[in-house]
Amino acid sequence: IVIEEIPTDYENEATQMLNLSEVRKDLQNAIEIEKEFNEEEEKIRVVRKKKKEGKKNSEHEEDDEDEEGGLRKKVVVAFIVFFIVWFGFFDEEKKVKGSLEKIKLVEPYIVFPSRFDVEDKAKALDLYKKGVLEYRKFKYENLNKAAKYYFSSTENQFENNPAAAKLIFLYSHNLRDSSDRKNDANSIFKLVQIFENEGYKDPHFASAISYFYYSVGKYEAAIKTFDKYITLNQKVATPELFAVRLLALIKAGDLGKALKTSKKLASIKNKDLFTIQALYRFYKLQVQQDKMNSLLKEGLNIYPDNAYLLLEQGVLMVERENYKEVKKIVYKLNSLNVEGSKTYYSKYLVIKGMYHAYNKKIKLATREFKKSLKLYPSIELISMLALLNDATDLETNQLILNSRAQKHLYSGKNFLKNGNLNSAFKEGLKASNIASDMIEVRLFMAELQMKRGYIKDAITQLESLYKENASSIDILFSLIDAYTEAYKFRKVEGLLTAAQGIAGEQDYKFFSAKAKYSLYKGDLNSASGWLQRAINADPLNDKNVFELAKLYIKYHDYSKGKLTLKKAMTLDPANVDYRIYYAKILYELETSNAAIGYLYDVLKDFPDNPKILSEIGIYFYRSGQLKKYKNIKEKLLSIPEKDVSLFKFLIETARLDDDIEKVISYSIDLLELDPGNLAVRMELASILINLQRYKKAKKQIDMINDRLDSYPRLQFLNAKLYYLVDDLDKSKMLVKKEIEENPTVIDGYILLADIYIKEKDLLSARKQYMKAVQLKPNNVDAIMGIAFVALNSDQYDMALDQYQKAIEIDPNRAETYKLLGDAYRKLGQSQYAIKNYKHFLELSPNSKYKNGIQTYIRTMQ
Repeated sequence: IVIEEIPTDYENEATQMLNLSEVRKDLQNAIEIEKEFNEEEEKIRVVRKKKKEGKKNSEHEEDDEDEEGGLRKKVVVAFIVFFIVWFGFFDEEKKVKGSLEKIKLVEPYIVFPSRFDVEDKAKALDLYKKGVLEYRKFKYENLNKAAKYYFSSTENQFENNPAAAKLIFLYSHNLRDSSDRKNDANSIFKLVQIFENEGYKDPHFASAISYFYYSVGKYEAAIKTFDKYITLNQKVATPELFAVRLLALIKAGDLGKALKTSKKLASIKNKDLFTIQALYRFYKLQVQQDKMNSLLKEGLNIYPDNAYLLLEQGVLMVERENYKEVKKIVYKLNSLNVEGSKTYYSKYLVIKGMYHAYNKKIKLATREFKKSLKLYPSIELISMLALLNDATDLETNQLILNSRAQKHLYSGKNFLKNGNLNSAFKEGLKASNIASDMIEVRLFMAELQMKRGYIKDAITQLESLYKENASSIDILFSLIDAYTEAYKFRKVEGLLTAAQGIAGEQDYKFFSAKAKYSLYKGDLNSASGWLQRAINADPLNDKNVFELAKLYIKYHDYSKGKLTLKKAMTLDPANVDYRIYYAKILYELETSNAAIGYLYDVLKDFPDNPKILSEIGIYFYRSGQLKKYKNIKEKLLSIPEKDVSLFKFLIETARLDDDIEKVISYSIDLLELDPGNLAVRMELASILINLQRYKKAKKQIDMINDRLDSYPRLQFLNAKLYYLVDDLDKSKMLVKKEIEENPTVIDGYILLADIYIKEKDLLSARKQYMKAVQLKPNNVDAIMGIAFVALNSDQYDMALDQYQKAIEIDPNRAETYKLLGDAYRKLGQSQYAIKNYKHFLELSPNSKYKNGIQTYIRTMQ
């Protein structure tokens, strides 16, 4: 691959850099002159005390006061500045300004462009060129100006305009400084949707779209965008495209590929700052000090007043404990207003805080650290704090401990994102050992318990957290989520009422919670409405978009379903589950070959992905292409690391073959890999009960009970086991618990009615069957229960009506014809009895009732 070098013209910004260098500060001179005023210290301390009483704190106000002599420094330095300016000492040795100015943050320019009715290509080109000039300076304020030029250029010429790619790229770059991240990210995503196809053929669009995914935390999607472009265009790429890839690989933890990419970028001459930044982050991760120093030097030679480079230089000086240089850098950054960037300001505060900590000014240091973490709690800043030794100040010491815990927390979340649950749990435990009371750590441990299937334990943790911190939105919604997955619907409803009143700006969380609750409860109409509201409030939440797409398909609205699903795929092109579901739509609407062909195309982007191979194998099996199915099966079995999707594939094909023993065997294999998969464990327990392997079934039920005692039908299965061994009291107690936990699930009512039947309490049995019918009017088991009670209460007409109704709903259920025959037999209507008995034997020729029924038929005929 040839990386196309883009010539960099530094001529335009050189003058600006020269002008900025004329106002450099020499801090050491200020300190020396300041010493002459020591005799005034006591007097000024009194003045400082009086002023402090009326002082109002500002979030972005910059002062370098210490706890003893801040005002004294201000007065002294003001005098120095006045003296220097008055007498015209402008040589490099005496340019000093001793107090720090208030930092003014600038909101990034992110606005969706409107297409002008009449194009003006000449104007569009002129605006694009102006944008390029600003972009090459690569300061935050210049990037904002460039974005405005690219925006105007795109409005004047929407298509075939390189400004559109630059606009997406710059918007994505500046998104981290946005105070309205959700809406700004959605504006960028709209552009990504429009120009998505350009990303397959144009390197500038490929890098822009890839950078968007990187900026919203979808690192695998960023990598896939690069891979797709390179697959289709193997000759031309840009340094920018490779730089984005390097950043994404670092975040994704693929350091092998990152190393190769870094070597390509390092070979480029005349690197722009974006390339320098990407390389520097990699060298920093690898702790390659020589390369870091060399790259910083290279960057500062070209961009001597760039905030990013100065900040990185400041970090290095902190690590080397060269606090004389740290102070110079702090003042220089202040004079540059840290370019007005919130991100840079956050890091600047940490460097400033480190300087205070070095000088034992603990309260000032703590203040700066807190302000920094509030603005932009990046792992890099957290890592810097974690390097500090324990402080004597309790507040600062807690901040240091929390930072150390957050390092492990960040690592654990990355492991969890990549499906490595064991490593995630280890990192979570490390974080917990450092800061066991930290809310973020406790929430993460609860999340891990949920993932491992220990939902009861997770809920216990979350309930305890909620009691201690009832006003925390994060804890509240985590608990709602846990209750929902535990099917504790009454508790969910109570918390949702509380959440509605306090969600405020985070109402998208409330809408998502309501949608999830409705889905779990089976209220699909309500779920659809809440999903729409959740998506409107948080348009980039691809999980909600995916759930809505599935609902559209369920209601056979395929046009909306496919459109919505495509949006989910664009939001996260690295999510194979979305692609697999799209194949299911093709299978339903077209043919299995259409689904297979589509999945083979997807497989090009995800080579040897076991989930995709499994789906292809199932479609081959369903369509009778058994040779191809066997090839897929062999390929899956040859993969060294066995994946859960492999055993799901094997279970599904065994089920299609009606091979129950293999279903059991593969289910056990799957549960060894994924012991928290309660759905598979429940299904296995049901199969074992039907096979009368009660001890093995009980073992599976007990394992579910340890994790979640309110899982749907869990107590029902437990109760059924006791029912089958005639322990009716135990069975009744458990089934009542099932009904209490899941009042909308009818199985509990039917089993309770069956227990009353065994106890000869027909009246109580009928009440339970009627409750089941009220929930689901067409449930055959409940209808047949009502018929049985009627038949044994001498209400023959009602019994016949109910059996006929059951046959209309399910004409292939053999048992119904046998019972209807019994009813006619009791009524002495032998011809109707014989007719239904014959139908029963046709559907169930090997029934244990066969000999008795045949004897009755011969006798009556």
